[in-house]
Order: sequence, then C-alpha cells, then structure tokens
Amino acid sequence: MAVVKKTNGVSIKQRNIIIAVCVCVLLLIPAILWLSNFHSQEPGTTAYQGDSYSFSYPTGWSIRKSEISNIPGGTELFIQPPNAIPPKTPNVTIEVATDNPTNVSHMTDAFRIFNYEKEETIIGGVNAWKYTKVVSASEGVLHSTAYVFESKGKVYLIALGYKQQAPDPQLESEFNHIVNSVTTQ
Repeated sequence: MAVVKKTNGVSIKQRNIIIAVCVCVLLLIPAILWLSNFHSQEPGTTAYQGDSYSFSYPTGWSIRKSEISNIPGGTELFIQPPNAIPPKTPNVTIEVATDNPTNVSHMTDAFRIFNYEKEETIIGGVNAWKYTKVVSASEGVLHSTAYVFESKGKVYLIALGYKQQAPDPQLESEFNHIVNSVTTQ
C-alpha cells in the first residue's frame, strides 16, 4: 500500500523549479547590469577605464598616458582630436594624484597665479571647481577650461586648452561630454 503524504502548498518538484528560477535570476542580474553599462556608452565614443576613474571620449581621438614629473605617483592622460595641428593644437589633459594639500596646490596654483575665473560646480556627483580663462597669446587666443575635484582619496584635474580667435563650440561640446562622463571608483 502506498502512502500518500498530504502537503500544504509546494511539492518538491515545484520547490526545485522555484530554486532553479531564483538561481538563474541571480546570475542574470550582473550580466544585465554589465550589458546596460556597455550599451549606455554613446555611439561615437570610446570608453577609458583608469585605476580609480572612467570616462568616455570621442572615437578617433588619440590618448597617451604618462607619469606627472612633479607629482610622485601622479598620472596624466593627454587626449587629442584627430588632425590637431599647431597653432590651434587642441588637447584635453586628465591628471590624477593622491589627494593631499601639496598635490592639490600643484594642480591649482597656475589658475590662481594667472587669475582664472573660478566657480563651484559638480562633476559625477562630487563638488568641483571650474577654472576658465581666455588669454591673448602670440599664436592666437588661448581658450582654457579646467575642473579640479577630490574624490575617494584622489585629486583630479580635467583641462581643455586650444588656441584660435573664436571659441570652438564643437570642441567645447566634446570636452563637456568627457567631463560629464567621468565617474570615480
């Protein structure tokens, strides 16, 4: 005679199916998050992942990384659009160093000395200082914009510089995209 056990609710088979579905969902969540970040990059941009930060920049621009000579352990990225030729020579630099008063001073002294306009802003959810200046130079007019902020034990400087008579709206828009895409880890 077979014994039939009465259950209140879920059979063993149903429980195993529920567990399998939960495991699949738990495995899919990281994959979905990774894919959403992968696809959130705008078309026409290239992603860069540094040690403590990431950003995207226009595809076709060149990028070169080096150490900062006057800041021990500091790094600098030099990013340029294609066909950047003197005297305009547009470029974006991103400097990163350990957050301490000496390094902050190294990154901001020139803005203070040359009387840049300074305003408070936000980069990636972090308070930042924006420095701007337009200066007449022998090769033309220098347009300079820089952002300095501190996040998670690091100090960051993101700067745009180019020489030409009038502002370059396209270049400044591309720079703003770089700035607005910066995230720190």
